[in-house]
Amino acid sequence: MKRVLLGLLLVLGVIALGGCAGRELRLGAQDDGRQVELNVGQTLTISLEANPTTGYTWVVQPLEEEILEQAGKPSYKPSAKRVGAGGTQTFRFRAVAPGKVELRLIYCQPWAKGQKPAKTFTCYVQVR
Repeated sequence: MKRVLLGLLLVLGVIALGGCAGRELRLGAQDDGRQVELNVGQTLTISLEANPTTGYTWVVQPLEEEILEQAGKPSYKPSAKRVGAGGTQTFRFRAVAPGKVELRLIYCQPWAKGQKPAKTFTCYVQVR
């Protein structure tokens, strides 16, 4: 009976730890300037309004990838089926090692050098 109970507790512990590391934290424009905490292995998802038909797109600024790395390419989902409609651009980041990092995205026309970004999004990430 003790072995069964010990085994059950072990399984529940593994599930609980896995649930923490695997949980995704989602942020949006309302979270600009926010400080967040992630566990190593956890995913941070940021979704922001965008309209690439205007030439503007969100661009990730250089960050300490040994702490937080971009997980794949950003995705874009239009909000309507009509031509020129805006939508949402989504980025995913994975916490890879303990540390602190400033994550900054700018909304700009990437080829237009020297122009100020139309918008910015910044969050401060603590990885544990």
